[in-house]
Amino acid sequence: EETIKETILSATAVAAEARQQAAVRGVPESTIQAECRRILDRMRASVNIYVVRFLAVIMRRIFNNIYSGIDYNDDGLEKVREAVIKGPVVIVPSHKSTLDSHLLSYIFFREGIALPRIAAGDNLNIPMVGRMLQNSGAFFIRRSFATDKLYSAIFKEYVSYLLRNGYPLEFFPEGGRSRTGK
Repeated sequence: EETIKETILSATAVAAEARQQAAVRGVPESTIQAECRRILDRMRASVNIYVVRFLAVIMRRIFNNIYSGIDYNDDGLEKVREAVIKGPVVIVPSHKSTLDSHLLSYIFFREGIALPRIAAGDNLNIPMVGRMLQNSGAFFIRRSFATDKLYSAIFKEYVSYLLRNGYPLEFFPEGGRSRTGK
């Protein structure tokens, strides 16, 4: 975890933006570096296998008791497995249900495929829930950060790091759940 953090925070674009922000704000660079650490700590996923296993048990119960189980295309899943091995994979499902992101993670875990890192709205980073989500693969992003150059640099470097290192990514481009699935 510390290695990942140091890699991202010492990346050229992040370090350059931190120096720029220090100069513009007239504060020591160490102050901006501390801010960078806080941003990254709040943002990044930190998967904990014990939390993932615990949630898998809960998800299995939900999917088998509330629903009639889970059906998925074995051939399609095998293509996903092969794609994850070959290179970066970005999964972009619809978001009809709150369980959508959990369902894919559950299937990946059950089938021995690397867990996706899931972009989640920063509004979900609330006490207890946020930590559990981070421990199961979620990374938190603000809904809007185009004008925040420091946050943007850290986000870009974090996503680049995940892709370079073979983590599948899961994004829901429409933002929230949609009633129509479009």
